[in-house]
Amino acid sequence: CPVGAVQSVAHALGRRFPFVYRLQPKYTKCIKCQKCVRSCSMQALSMTAQGLHYNSDNYILCGKCSQVCPQQVFAYKRGGQKHAG
Repeated sequence: CPVGAVQSVAHALGRRFPFVYRLQPKYTKCIKCQKCVRSCSMQALSMTAQGLHYNSDNYILCGKCSQVCPQQVFAYKRGGQKHAG
């Protein structure tokens, strides 16, 4: 799909800039309920033996994960991001 291709390129370029908002999960707050994983239509979130993991290549900042999370694990901030898993 042409729209998806353009979005992928824009996302790949945009996440390299420090002024872009990014998901920055607070991994220690996660209780592994998997509500966020089930709500993610992009399959950007997964639960591993080590805990929550997200794939920044698939993440589109829709906010569904933060809406369903009972622990408020998800924050959106400017700057770098840490990956777990």
